[in-house]
Formats: sequence, structure tokens, C-alpha cells
Amino acid sequence: MDSAGVKTWQSGDIVMKLKEFFTAVLVVAGLAAPAGAATFIDQNFMTTDSPDSNTTIGATYASVGQVFTVGQSGKLAGVEFNVLKNEDTIGDLTFGIRPLTPGGAPEALATSALASTTINNGDIGVYALPPQSWTSIYVDLSSANIMVSAGDMLSFILSSVGAQRFYVQTDYNSAYAGGARWTQTAANGIFTGGATGADLAFKTYVDISPVPLPAAFPLMLGGLALFGVAARRRKQTA
Repeated sequence: MDSAGVKTWQSGDIVMKLKEFFTAVLVVAGLAAPAGAATFIDQNFMTTDSPDSNTTIGATYASVGQVFTVGQSGKLAGVEFNVLKNEDTIGDLTFGIRPLTPGGAPEALATSALASTTINNGDIGVYALPPQSWTSIYVDLSSANIMVSAGDMLSFILSSVGAQRFYVQTDYNSAYAGGARWTQTAANGIFTGGATGADLAFKTYVDISPVPLPAAFPLMLGGLALFGVAARRRKQTA
């Protein structure tokens, strides 16, 4: 404030106000993400239509895969699904993210996965008589740096080592529109089937990172600030 109670701005104040204004404009226009943008649910097929239904890994199939479609561009942050194990199962469950073949199936296990990890046996509950109390598993993929765009299609794969038996919650009453369940039994690791109406229950998460402001933004602010200072000086000398 000056002696008359009128608020005056210094050049630094002008720069700050202009920056706030143009940042708000860019956020509204979709050119920059708001501060604090982070991970959110992208695909949600954690349905309750078939609460006790499952796909068996280790007996019926060696591996099972679920193809999904990305809804929002960003970084694939994680996948969540429900699983249980047989009482005498002692091995672990393996998880992987794989691209698709031209035919839409997950790539064969002989190829390199985009990301993979082991789910420890001790973290999985035991299958019992229905109703089931499923173990919810969240696989954190943030360190894998898998960048995705809306419309991309990927798959997550669950595999058993040896004859260990696991049960993955599966919906047989409704279909996931963005993909299908695929199974693998052959020694060559090739997935077949692409069954519709028998999808794994799952969620995917995408991390939406803030988009950097355009490179010319600081120069534009500087020019406007100088213009404001010059106008203020002219007013003072008038």
C-alpha cells in the first residue's frame, strides 16, 4: 500500500500475478496438469456379478492373461486383482505386463515382459468353501516406467511355477468391453482363447504427471512484466 492506501505492485508482484493467471488458463485449456495430479483408477472391472467364480492356474492352465485397454494417457502405475491358493500350494505366483501380438493375444512367455515380479505365497489366502474372502493383490508398477496412451492395449499375466494351484477371481456373468481373458497351457508359452464373458476381476491405475509449461512461457511473462513496469513509470512521471 502507498501512503494514500492504494495498493501498488512491484515488478516481482506483476510477474507472480501473470504467472498465476496464465497457468490457470493453461490448466483450463488442458495444456498443463494442475499441481498435485497423481495416480487414479483407469480401468475398473472389479465386479461382484460372479463373487465366487474363478480361473484355476496350475491345474487347468499354466498361465492366464487379461487384455485391457488404457483409458487415460500417463504412466501405468499398478494393477489390482483378487487371488487365493490351494491349501497345499507352496510355490509363488508370477506376474507380468506384456504387449500384444498382431492377433490381439498376449505375447508368448518366451518374449521379454515389460515388467515382472513375484507374488509371495505367504501373501495369498487359502481357498475355502464359498462365499470367498479374496486376497486383494496390488502390483506397484511405478518404477517400471511404462508410458501409455489412451487406447493402448496391454495384458497382465499370472503364472504358476510347477503344479502349484491358484484361483483368480473371474466374472462369467458380464464381459469387460476393453479386452478378454487368454489362457496358456502349451509348453511354448503361446496364449490361446481370447474368451469373452469370462474376464478376470481387476483394476488398473495410471499416474497422470503434471505437463511442463511451454518453453516460451517465461519469456512471455518477462516481456509482459517489463511492459507493466514501463507503463507504471510513465504514469508516475506524468
